[in-house]
Amino acid sequence: MVEANKYAYGQRATFGDPAFTPNVTELEKLYLTEPVVAAARARINDTTTYGTAFYTPTGYVPGPEAGTSHLAVVDGQGMAVSLTSTVNTYWGSRTS
Repeated sequence: MVEANKYAYGQRATFGDPAFTPNVTELEKLYLTEPVVAAARARINDTTTYGTAFYTPTGYVPGPEAGTSHLAVVDGQGMAVSLTSTVNTYWGSRTS
């Protein structure tokens, strides 16, 4: 499960704000096709993990100044709130 999530996380490096990244919808469709899923599945190794670039379609790896933080909270009544913040990547508030 962890290895599969690494592929999904790697794919996010190719996404961006649809106002500035015109192919986001096509990428979303592509990543959910059976050939792409099968290719990722075939690369999963139960005994080995790899560096970040192994899991990304383009080999893009954000620098150390970039990052994503996620916070999720559920109260005693089952009410949930979540917050995700991405800074200095293509999807976040990249400044350069």
